[in-house]
Amino acid sequence: MAPTARRMSRWLFASIVALIPVAAYCAEDSVPEERLVQSVQHGIYTFNVHRTEYSALNVVSRLEVLKNGVVLPFSDWVNWYDSPLEDNEIPVFHLGQDVTGNGVPDVVVRRTTVGNRQYHGYYVFELGSKLRHVDGVYTGNALAEFVDLDGKPGLEVETVDDVFKYYWKGDQGTFRPPRVVLRFKDGKYQIAPDLMRMPRRDLKNPELFAIGVDDINVRRPKQRPIPKDPTPEELAAFALEVRDSPVWRQDHRPIPRELTHVMWNLIYVGAAERAVQFFHSAWPDWREGKDEFFREFYQCQLRVSDYWPAIAEMNGLPAEKPVGDCPGLYD
Repeated sequence: MAPTARRMSRWLFASIVALIPVAAYCAEDSVPEERLVQSVQHGIYTFNVHRTEYSALNVVSRLEVLKNGVVLPFSDWVNWYDSPLEDNEIPVFHLGQDVTGNGVPDVVVRRTTVGNRQYHGYYVFELGSKLRHVDGVYTGNALAEFVDLDGKPGLEVETVDDVFKYYWKGDQGTFRPPRVVLRFKDGKYQIAPDLMRMPRRDLKNPELFAIGVDDINVRRPKQRPIPKDPTPEELAAFALEVRDSPVWRQDHRPIPRELTHVMWNLIYVGAAERAVQFFHSAWPDWREGKDEFFREFYQCQLRVSDYWPAIAEMNGLPAEKPVGDCPGLYD
């Protein structure tokens, strides 16, 4: 999936912010020693990750790639981005696996940038006679896993859409963003509708789908199980349960988290029409703000997502941009 200008500009800004303390440190003291923290090899290629710790909260990593023992100039393998992969964390994994499914071994490099927000990007490189950058997957605040979901050659990318993280209006508790699955096809990663409709598997990293609203690293209590593909009867019964939730009457007037969880679970498997029906059934008649919430959620924030064009196509909807006045959008 090619990066959007918006995500790249955010990433560059975060990188600059993250490096400001480094410059301040260097102006006052000598530069601390750089340490080799990871070194992996496949055939003629070696990937070294070096790390410099300026302070407990200011750590910068640098990726070095060698071919036959000779360091490759950065421009030889990533000519579309004019800055080295230098950041707070750079892990290398899936070395030598056929990640894209074309029969050639690959490697995945994750780059984490920490500034005013945290962003993750995954670079896939082909380890042929030349080191070739294949594609990048940019997941924002969300982590991703490269896993085999269809039993075919190659690995799919399983992640979540973090577009709702800073918009969140549910009650305090586990924030479970909608699942996204990407498949490498036609030279790039793109939404895989058939795999999006598959049940969630048991993840090695359970926090991938449980981002706390206060702290991304805090484990929250499990929410009430929601059927992946509920029958009309199950959905109607659950709508009544949400409508009668005591959460609606709490002092700070939150929205029950199950309302939004069910809506985006349905939308992200191609059942937007059922999501809208559920919303109208689950919202209490006495509670004000229904039209405003629906517009902000469905016609505004959802359409800011980088995945929205593919999600819209899955639902047979036009990939329109946010409609009307949409204050407070977070992208």
